[in-house]
This record gives sequence, C-alpha cells and structure tokens, in this order.
Amino acid sequence: MVIERNQVHVWEVSLAKSLGQGNRFFEILNDAEKERAARFYFRKDRDRFVIARASLRLILSRYLNESPDRIEFCYGANGKPELEAGGIEPRLHFNLSHSYDVALLAVARGRRVGVDVEKILPQMVDNLGVAGNLFTPVETELVRSAPAENQADVFYRLWTRKEAFLKGTGEGLSASLDHFEVSLEEAGIRFSDPLKSEGTSWSVHEFRPCPGYVAAIASEGIPPSFSFFRAGEPKDRSEPTLSLALPFPVS
Repeated sequence: MVIERNQVHVWEVSLAKSLGQGNRFFEILNDAEKERAARFYFRKDRDRFVIARASLRLILSRYLNESPDRIEFCYGANGKPELEAGGIEPRLHFNLSHSYDVALLAVARGRRVGVDVEKILPQMVDNLGVAGNLFTPVETELVRSAPAENQADVFYRLWTRKEAFLKGTGEGLSASLDHFEVSLEEAGIRFSDPLKSEGTSWSVHEFRPCPGYVAAIASEGIPPSFSFFRAGEPKDRSEPTLSLALPFPVS
C-alpha cells in the first residue's frame, strides 16, 4: 500500500466485532506482546489488546510488504513504539490508540504522528475537576462555560487533542498537559513558553469515528491530507487477516 509524504492514513478497527476471537490473532504477536496480553485479568480486555495490536501489525504489513509477525519495533524513552531503523525511507511513522470497542491507527511517511480516541463517558469522569488540575486556565474555562449536557463532550474534545499531540512527540502523559494549549476552533498548538514554539510545527485535527466517540490526530509539519479507512471483517474467519475496506466519511 502506498502513502505519500503529504498524507496521513487513518484506520478504524472495530474491536467489538472480533471480541472472543483473540486467539486467532494471538500468534501474530511477539513474545513481549504475548506476555503483556497474559497480564490482563478480564478476557474482554485481553482480547481488545490482542486484536488492536495484531491489527497494527496486519495493517503495517501492507505498507512494508512484510509478514505481520516479522515486524520489529523499538521503543522511545517514554515507551512510544516505532519501526526499527533500516526500513524504507522516508521513514514510516505510526501511532495506535484504542478505547473500549474502537481502535484507531494513524500512519504517515516522513513525519511524526499521534492519535487518540476516547469514548465519551458523561457520568464517569469529573470533567471539570480533571480540567482544573491538568488543563490551562483557558481550556478549563471552555469546559466550565459549556452547558452541563455538553461539558463531557468539550472535555474529551480537548483531552484527545492534547493526548494526540503528546503521543505524536513521544512525550506521552509523562509531560505536563498545561505547558501547551489547544483550541476547539483552531488546528495549531500554543506553548506557555514562547521559546518552545520556535521551530515547532504541529497541527491537530478532530473527527468522530463513530457515535459516542471522539478522536484527534496530531501531525508534524505542514497540515496533511487525510484518508480514512475501516478495516473489514476477515474473509476467512479461520485466518487472522483483515480485509481492506473502502475509505469512509467522518464528521
């Protein structure tokens, strides 16, 4: 599968459709991934992890022309997985996120990329309290000023934008969420330290992969064009493969 430098491909994988079939995908994983899967207490959580991680390998194999079980990863200082050096250039970058029954994979060439997807849980998170502790004052006020029925939606829109950026840079949640600011209207990133912004060029784009979820993609450099794909059901349910689906529209 071909991807140009000005593109970002975004793949959606339905984990719900494959729950209970984790064993079909298990053998694609390497030993470290299998050990990690074994640590999950609940079978559903284990299957979600296995299917998401195996789907990552299956989709990347299309770009790399490599068997999915032979793809090798290395890890950054904060645990972000990357492809081992020595592959095709410009280097292929990717990032995976999953929440409940949805997994998203962003793939880019020659630019870092981050993705985050979250299920909106209006009753399970103290949205305003978390925002007050972790967000900038401007972001916290966006949550506070939203109508009560929309506060959770605004919170998760901001959270996914911030998380996608930190995943893209490789910092993850080891970095402070309030040293930079995102907007619900603009794609750019603003840093509290102006010097931090020099030479930094990232954009963040929001979309809704399916009802009840919100997602964001952060990409380095000039804003790219996006292509969205939905990984289809296996044609042969005895084999751990994913069929290539047509691009799908997102809101």
